[in-house]
Formats: sequence, structure tokens, C-alpha cells
Amino acid sequence: MELRRHLDVNLVAPLALVRACLPALRAAQGVIVQVSSVSGYSASELFAAYNASKFGLEGASEALAAEVAGQGVRVVLVEPGPFRTEIGPKGTQAAAKGSTGLYETFWRETDEWLDWHASSSPNADQCIDAIVGAATRPDAPFRIPVGKGIAEELRRKGEEMITQAAAAEAFLDSV
Repeated sequence: MELRRHLDVNLVAPLALVRACLPALRAAQGVIVQVSSVSGYSASELFAAYNASKFGLEGASEALAAEVAGQGVRVVLVEPGPFRTEIGPKGTQAAAKGSTGLYETFWRETDEWLDWHASSSPNADQCIDAIVGAATRPDAPFRIPVGKGIAEELRRKGEEMITQAAAAEAFLDSV
């Protein structure tokens, strides 16, 4: 099942690894670098399972950072945008393509994006540098959006959430 695979690979496995390594990380006053994604706070059509796994990793990492801060362990989230990887050919979302006939526009756009991603997106050097920097520099911030326009997407999402909070308050005042 697509959802289970994404959750196991992108959420359960990283958390299990952290749990297994935590005694050594405490002893070494180490750092946990979680590789999330822009998809961990900004959802895309047809990527719900992937988004759920990365949203989960973001929330778990926020909680973990608070839990281990007093133990000398840092947690850093690296949030890459699109870099040339094999997400397209190895992605499982395509198994449902055309199954309902309801999402043809989204599938066309996704196919175009996957073609671009596989052939023309930036190489991963900037992302690798961010991961190494997160692990080696004590001044690394908790959240590191990486890639062209990714910090702007994080700001946009933050502004959207502020707007939604104001709308929710107005709604609740009217109930």
C-alpha cells in the first residue's frame, strides 16, 4: 500500500533510527539531521501519502527537538525542494494513474513535473552541503529550506497559516 510504504520509509524508519541512536547521541552531545522536504509543509495534488509522511516527520522532529534540547542533542530539519533524484521513477503514486478519470489535469501536470525533475532540476550539491552544514555547524537553525524559492515557500505557508488563524477566530466568534 502506497501510504504504508511512504510512512514506513519517511517517518517510521527515521524515528526508529533516532531511538536506537539516542543513547550515543546523548553521550556525544550529537546532532540529529532529519531530511524532510518542502512537501513537509506545503502539499501537492496526488502526493498525499508522501506529504503525510513528511508532515509527520516535521511534527515528530519539532517534538524531538524540545525533548532532547536539555540533553545536549540538537535536531535540524533539512527541507529540500526539487533536486535531481529518482523520486519519479521510484514513486508509487503512478500506480493509481487513470484509475478514476477524475484527475487528468493533475496527472498531466505531475507527469510534466516528473519529467523536468528527472532531467532538468538542479543537482543535489546544495542539498548535500546543507546536510553536512546541519551536522557540523552548531549555529545551524532548526529548519533549513534548501533550493530555489523554497525559503519563500516556507514564508508563504507561514503567512497562509496566519490568515487561516484569523479566519478561524472570526468564524468561532460568530458561532
